Amino acid sequence: MKKNEKKPSEIIEAFITFLEFSKNEYEQAKKKCEEWDSSERAIYWKHKFEFAKDKAERNRFATAYHNERKERRKYKDVCDKYKAIYDFMCSDNNKGTLKRMKGMINTQKHQEKYLESKRQYKGGDNSDNPGR
Repeated sequence: MKKNEKKPSEIIEAFITFLEFSKNEYEQAKKKCEEWDSSERAIYWKHKFEFAKDKAERNRFATAYHNERKERRKYKDVCDKYKAIYDFMCSDNNKGTLKRMKGMINTQKHQEKYLESKRQYKGGDNSDNPGR
């Protein structure tokens, strides 16, 4: 194996870590979007505009609302970015596969450790022919 080459277990582990990271990112962004899209938030802004004392105050509220919607869009884009991965992670069909992959990582690490160790032939007493 080359010096900077990653082991198969490291690649698989990084992939599973990425899947879990993506799922968490999606969930956090989705929660934030739902907060900003809630009916309570809509009522909050309606009241702000309804009871504004003048045009300048309405303009400040409009700017604040506009900025909030731009921020919400960033989170919505995160949701869109990770939606397919989230669906894959949450699918009952794939949960078993992911669990088996995690178990396979341990098996793979064990095999890599063995292959990297100093191995010696532990056969019979025929030291002249180690291949048998």
